[in-house]
Amino acid sequence: MRPDEEILKTADFNVDGNIITLVYYTNLPDHPENIRLSEIFLAKFLETLKQNQAQKFRLFVDLTLLGNVGTMPSKSRQNYAKMSKEKQLERLAVAGGNMALRTIASFIMKLSGLEKKYQWFNTKEEALAWLKS
Repeated sequence: MRPDEEILKTADFNVDGNIITLVYYTNLPDHPENIRLSEIFLAKFLETLKQNQAQKFRLFVDLTLLGNVGTMPSKSRQNYAKMSKEKQLERLAVAGGNMALRTIASFIMKLSGLEKKYQWFNTKEEALAWLKS
């Protein structure tokens, strides 16, 4: 497995006001690296919430640059699901991806009871407009 610095070149974690953005540039088919990236992003997400306990956030996951990707490891899905369950998270928008990922994400959101604060969009612009509304 590559070092964290190399894994982090495949994606970005940004905070702009109340919007946290996860942008994925490259698919990580290597399961340990995929899991490690999800762990890093979960830690950054939780730290952001901890540092801003009175603030509500909206999460944008941008998969538009990935194209057609496969499924992600179960541990990665669990880490991302933890983000969606945080009380400080008001909304979650995902843009891009393929039908397999949409199906998995929708299933997780339904099981978590979070489908009302979650939407999947074809474009980044649609997702951001919904998050800002």
